[in-house]
Amino acid sequence: MNKFMKLGGLTIIAILAFAACDDDDNNSPVDPVDDDKNYVSFETGSYWIYESQEYEDEGGPTGNEPKTIDSTVIANAGDMFNGKTSFRYDSYVQDENGEYPSEPTSTNYYAEEEGDIFIFSDVINARLAADATADIFDLTIPDGWLQIKNTSSNEWEIQTVDIENTTIPIGQFNVTVKDGKFTLKGMNGSSETISVEGADLTTTKQIMTFELTANADPGIGETVPVVGSTTYTIWLNEDNGIVKTEFVPFTVSATGFGDIYSQPGTVSLATKIQVTATAAE
Repeated sequence: MNKFMKLGGLTIIAILAFAACDDDDNNSPVDPVDDDKNYVSFETGSYWIYESQEYEDEGGPTGNEPKTIDSTVIANAGDMFNGKTSFRYDSYVQDENGEYPSEPTSTNYYAEEEGDIFIFSDVINARLAADATADIFDLTIPDGWLQIKNTSSNEWEIQTVDIENTTIPIGQFNVTVKDGKFTLKGMNGSSETISVEGADLTTTKQIMTFELTANADPGIGETVPVVGSTTYTIWLNEDNGIVKTEFVPFTVSATGFGDIYSQPGTVSLATKIQVTATAAE
């Protein structure tokens, strides 16, 4: 076991507690570059503190939403995980008393290979579970690496999962979904400057789109299209890693029946960064 992990949850919390004391106008993709910069490959003990907000409006937070503090620490760097040299990111969310839990609130794995970046499917499945998509459509992304940065293509398909013979609520009826698909696609986005601790950081946006399409028969003599889409964006800086993330609100609707359900978006922005880079694989 990694030496850092042997220190236990209280030491992680102490590190984070000490550290705590101490709109997009251009979505056009940039030309792909063949680089080997460090974006997610950092030494064990590197950490970020984020300020996070949930919001309902697709235009983004209004500024009045409650904020939470999410502290993320690299708990294991460079171990093999599912066939790739990985970096384990453990996140701890403060409670209403400003205290961190002894165990991670969530864990994500990242890998970096010659400029290409991958995230393990757990982070997407956690989101699908949080916004009820996984439960309603009996949907799970298979375990595996999902590419979120691509040095050889501006746009690419990441994963497609079939949705079939699943019952969903539409109006007062429970109907069976036919020919359903949930598709993840990736895109290299434009650059953006974000200020953290008074420093202007140039970031590259990596965008993952979620597209849900299906047909359902509510018993009216014809099938009804069911659609939904959202995006997950990660803002990366080559020296400071993940500066910002955002899931935009996700609404699934059925033609003639309106929205089936809608879930808020979440945006997280780094307020403190303390990292040590390791050689990118």
